[in-house]
Amino acid sequence: MKFEKRELLIEDLSIDKKENSMTVEGYTLKWGSMSNPIATADGFFYENFAMGAFDETLQNDEQLVLYGHDINQVLGRTSNNTALLVADEAGLHLTVDLPNTTLGKDVLELVKRGDIAGMSVGFIKQEDSFERVDGDIVRTINKAKLVEVSLVPMPAYDSSDVSQRSMEGLQDLLEQEQKQKELRQRLLLLAQI
Repeated sequence: MKFEKRELLIEDLSIDKKENSMTVEGYTLKWGSMSNPIATADGFFYENFAMGAFDETLQNDEQLVLYGHDINQVLGRTSNNTALLVADEAGLHLTVDLPNTTLGKDVLELVKRGDIAGMSVGFIKQEDSFERVDGDIVRTINKAKLVEVSLVPMPAYDSSDVSQRSMEGLQDLLEQEQKQKELRQRLLLLAQI
């Protein structure tokens, strides 16, 4: 299983307005919300996360909050309650109490200025599915291990982190569609005889 990350623009990243507060919160992702196109060798697909995709990992595993996916720039962690991740009806919500350090203060200022406008989830896919929707291929992450959430200055999908192994479902769908196309062509030829 390969580590993947998805970076999303967060429209409601907010700061606790209480004096001296260093709390930042927002939705890291919303269930069923479609991604931008993600490129593969065979074309592209869209992606979304199913409600409940992180339920098991949120109960059993520790998650880190990082700046820019840098393990050396930790902003919080769930095991010591400096970060709280909650899966609700809308999506995966993060509340993080930034550290009273140079990094924490810098990140808070960048959020206030709007320079940090996104979050990214780092995950390991456990179960996914592919289907065609209105002619487009859509990957749904049904279950995943959430490793980290990062505050990022430039929210954009990074398709290079999608592994070949995670695309097995996509390959199966494309092969099945090709077989159906070939079968239809054979049936048309038989009908002409």
